[in-house]
Amino acid sequence: IDPSEAERPLDDFASLNDFFTRRLRAECRPVNQDPEVLVSPADGRLLVLSPLAENAPLTVKNCRVTIASLLEDSTAARCFRRGAAVVVRLAPADYHRFHFPDSGTASACREAGRGLHSVHTIALSGGAPSFLNHRMISFLDSSNFGTIALIEVGAMLVGRITQTFTPGPVLRGQEK
Repeated sequence: IDPSEAERPLDDFASLNDFFTRRLRAECRPVNQDPEVLVSPADGRLLVLSPLAENAPLTVKNCRVTIASLLEDSTAARCFRRGAAVVVRLAPADYHRFHFPDSGTASACREAGRGLHSVHTIALSGGAPSFLNHRMISFLDSSNFGTIALIEVGAMLVGRITQTFTPGPVLRGQEK
């Protein structure tokens, strides 16, 4: 972790959680404004899965889950068939704030799932339903890429997902 990227000096953080959810200085993550580029909504390891079949499961770290299960909505899932999924997996050292990948109109969030299982490889290989953990789901009618489902998944020790945006018009790179 590069503490010089944080908006505040290390001495200003009251706790490890305060540092964990830190904001970064704007110049540390410049946002590509090219309308043909979908920007990553978060720091982390990226996995792109494409094209999506209507009922075929996504396989991430040997865990299989369908879009309908993630969304808890089979009607909405049909909108994403033949689309792509971008999975951003955050590690403890990553910046833990999300940003909109494009400008557009964002819906309000709704909660799904209640459990908080470990997302560790060992737990996943043992069958933990980690990708169905507590989630926040919203949709972005993006300016350049159609409708995007934004699904944030909590982990066993990081289960709280706080939204900092107001539904409605949003800008590419704006904090979610």
